[in-house]
Amino acid sequence: MNDTQDQMYLNIENAEIVIKQELTKQETIALEVVYHSMEFYGADCFEELRQEPNLLDNVFFQAIRNMIFEYIDCYSNLGIVLYKFALTTHRLGIIDEKEGKPIESKKEFEYCQRSFQVSQDFLQTALVIATRVKEDKLIINVLLSLACCHYYRGISLHELGLFLHQIIKINESKEALEESKVNLKQSLKMLNKLSFEQQIKEVKQAIHSLEISEKSCSTFIARFLI
Repeated sequence: MNDTQDQMYLNIENAEIVIKQELTKQETIALEVVYHSMEFYGADCFEELRQEPNLLDNVFFQAIRNMIFEYIDCYSNLGIVLYKFALTTHRLGIIDEKEGKPIESKKEFEYCQRSFQVSQDFLQTALVIATRVKEDKLIINVLLSLACCHYYRGISLHELGLFLHQIIKINESKEALEESKVNLKQSLKMLNKLSFEQQIKEVKQAIHSLEISEKSCSTFIARFLI
């Protein structure tokens, strides 16, 4: 268990180093190719460009297309994995706090928040790429993952505040929940436009859940300050 936990901490630390870098030269060039191709063919988005008859058998463009999808998938998957690391370290922190191990718990809560942060950074990078190619479906997928990450970060910060009695953490949780609501509402706006009925229902339920969590957060703050 200790070896696995140490490896997880190392993965989080390595991810923090990697995410500090900007888009690579290769990623930037691929986005420039897509941008100028959209201008040349008068396409409004990446999906429309991919359907351009002159590009269907173009080997170079197909390679660029695959690269764009791989970039978004890579950053999104890294974000999701790190967000799962955060949930794991959060649970460990709660267990150790209950068992009276403040040193271990403090370290786990610290890595939990670091993992949530770097997870959001990876997802934000994926969102930048998806936004640059102007494709709603790609943007929606990233926004939903980002909203989920914000939501659980808000919940974990709230619980951390309950354990450590730090009002600043509770306030941070409110900010995280608010960011999550913004991302979900952005997704909802685009989903309505694209008529994804099942996802629209799920996003509306998620927004309702966030509103309940925000009320719970506000109630705790009021009671604590009294």
